[in-house]
Amino acid sequence: MKPVSAESSLQRNSAAQWFIWEWKDHLFTIEISRVVKVIERAQVFSVPLTGARVLGLIYYQEEAVPVIHPDLLPGYKQEADKSQILPQLILLIEWDQNKIGIPVDRVIRIVEDSEIVECQEDFSDTSGFPVQALGTYQGRALYQLDGERVLASLIQTAELESKIGPLAATDKGERDEQKDIAR
Repeated sequence: MKPVSAESSLQRNSAAQWFIWEWKDHLFTIEISRVVKVIERAQVFSVPLTGARVLGLIYYQEEAVPVIHPDLLPGYKQEADKSQILPQLILLIEWDQNKIGIPVDRVIRIVEDSEIVECQEDFSDTSGFPVQALGTYQGRALYQLDGERVLASLIQTAELESKIGPLAATDKGERDEQKDIAR
């Protein structure tokens, strides 16, 4: 993955078209120019030691693409484990020449910027999430996904995992198993 800054670079482009989707009763959006494809019933492969921010990998045109864990998005309620999260749709986006998969419950539609009502006040606490409040669409809060912050989060997780790998295991048996795999 190409290195990115953890700083947000989001700016509202009034000439933009926006792709809106729903995940767990929240609306999210991203500029349509970032959307590569919506993939139905994609098989998400669980990959050991990828960290909590990665749900798994999908393959798109012979390229392994990380799918973010939904806990990076506001409104997500913790599932028992990764295997219980089976999104029906994956939104494939491209940011800084990196592809990222985003879990989607439902595609809403593509809208013009003029269809999004700007909010004068922040309608929710998005601190800690790679989103910012953009406005409302049909009376519902709309969050703009910040792909740069998502990438930075994934890169940070990968770097941390590579440094502490075997030490991150919860018990001695898991650490020993990881050491055997590493050999």
